[in-house]
Amino acid sequence: EWRKFDVIILGDIERDSISAATWEIFSRCVNERAALLVMVAGQRAMPHALSSAVAQALVPVEMEWSNREFFNSEPEMFHWNLTTEGQTHPITQQSNGTTSNEQMWASFPKLSWRHPITKVKEGAEVLLTAAYLENTATTASSTELNEALESLSKKRELEAQNALLVTRQTGKGKVALLLTDRTWRLREGAGDVFHHRFWGNLVRWGTGPTLRAGGKQVRLGTDQLTYTPDDRITITARLRDAMMAPIAGVKIQAELLKDGKAVSTIELKEIENSNGLYEAATPVTQQAGVYQIRLKGAAVDTAATADGLAEVSTNIRLVSSRGPVEMAETTLNIGLLETIASLSGGKVASLENAASLPSLILGNRTQREEIRETSLWDNVWVLGLLVFALASEWILRRAGGSP
Repeated sequence: EWRKFDVIILGDIERDSISAATWEIFSRCVNERAALLVMVAGQRAMPHALSSAVAQALVPVEMEWSNREFFNSEPEMFHWNLTTEGQTHPITQQSNGTTSNEQMWASFPKLSWRHPITKVKEGAEVLLTAAYLENTATTASSTELNEALESLSKKRELEAQNALLVTRQTGKGKVALLLTDRTWRLREGAGDVFHHRFWGNLVRWGTGPTLRAGGKQVRLGTDQLTYTPDDRITITARLRDAMMAPIAGVKIQAELLKDGKAVSTIELKEIENSNGLYEAATPVTQQAGVYQIRLKGAAVDTAATADGLAEVSTNIRLVSSRGPVEMAETTLNIGLLETIASLSGGKVASLENAASLPSLILGNRTQREEIRETSLWDNVWVLGLLVFALASEWILRRAGGSP
């Protein structure tokens, strides 16, 4: 059942909530099936209370493994801080530009708790750290190589000691460890903008792109739905076996068709350290219209048959331009405007003469007769008037002695 999931997120659960056998399954899901495992540290048990050697091996940091609890009697406040790797990492992107992204993380509400660790494991990356008052000072520039190396070493050591988010490639999959359970603070004063973006980035980083066509074992997609002749089509496919493990080292081709006829064929290359992803980029043709992209290959046919599909394909559209013709050239062209005005009966006016334009719209008035028919029988006022007239006539007749 666990193999059905591409992402497994574990919070602050008790140490005995997950059996050793289940941790073995988690390990295979990550290492063999390329799943993403996210651990959210907690004050009670996660991850320091894990007793399984397999579970401890999945954690990307070293710490004091014990049953103690980490409740702070006197919490110390700290800011979010991006590391050098975190400044450009897809998980931590909250805005465009390195400087603005770093400033945005520093402006988020302060936190008061993080899980302590002893060191970061080999191959792991620290993306976010806790910035306390005493470690916010920047190191002065070093003129000597030894001083520069020592300064960099101290910086790395400090980031590891105050880590908040650590990631690691584990087998074919990925593991992310959040050393604080307070990411909900990203919603304070901003709704679910930054919190939603952070978790969305994290899941996309771990599982890869969302591909719109195909079944469980084979899927296909492109980076856009609409292209121009200047664009390149990025084609991505994911291939898995019956156990949802990624299939590597097979040949896959993408065929571009228009009106059922093949236009071009390109071979997809496997993306290193991905969960069965293959990708290729190809230029589009000059002819506008709807194109079909179809996957080819023996492994694709086998997976498609298992998914009950005759073929795996998707459509894209090629247009001559993304914007309207008027926006293609926005510089002022008086000659062109005067030609259009003369052909359409209009007038070109400068900003100073703009007051003359309303007369062109309101000056040419025409009159025409229009006949409208309105039914009176269903009008309450007409009915009332008729009743009043008949009643008056009857009263006058009775007053005069008429029958």
